Amino acid sequence: MTAAPPDRIATAGSIVQLARSLGFAMGPAVATAAWALGGRAEAGTRIGLGIAALAAFAAVLLLARPRPAAPLVPSEPPVPAGPPIG
Repeated sequence: MTAAPPDRIATAGSIVQLARSLGFAMGPAVATAAWALGGRAEAGTRIGLGIAALAAFAAVLLLARPRPAAPLVPSEPPVPAGPPIG
């Protein structure tokens, strides 16, 4: 969220919370579906654990990717905080 522009911090926080909520909701749902599709036996458990391992591996890859560098020069001139002095 620190990479978000100041006027988009709330949007970035909302997106992070949405991703977290989807993970908490979809994780058990996908694991239960894999277990049920696997015949509710050892095969289903293995499929569910395999899907969880693949999801964790994908998350690590997404977190490890290089991020673009922030611009060194601001795109807009700073706005004065108050009326001009003098």
